[in-house]
Amino acid sequence: MCRCLIKGCTAINRIFNLILSLVGLAALSYGIFILSKTNWILSIFPLSVTTWGSLLFFCTLTYATCGYKSSCCGGCYVLLMLLFFLVNAIGVIFYFTHETEAIQYLNQTLVDVPVSVDSYFLF
Repeated sequence: MCRCLIKGCTAINRIFNLILSLVGLAALSYGIFILSKTNWILSIFPLSVTTWGSLLFFCTLTYATCGYKSSCCGGCYVLLMLLFFLVNAIGVIFYFTHETEAIQYLNQTLVDVPVSVDSYFLF
């Protein structure tokens, strides 16, 4: 009974990590897309999105594919995810304390982005 429960929870964890790796791949691709649209001029937003996506993608994909079998890889995964959580918390705190500056910076950085996505879905 206990062995079946552990296998089931491991399978759910691997599926969850595969989904997270797809989210990381999407963020990584979006960061590279923004860099290409800005003629590869490095700024904080595309670099942070690219770094965030690559860390999430590689960490979760490594764990989901074969890392769950190793205790060393599991420990590294836990530490990286803790670091990832702390970086996200710092980003959210910065955004909510400097909301107007962050929005102003994003408006300056993101060129050729539509004002509203709703215009794409008009019928």
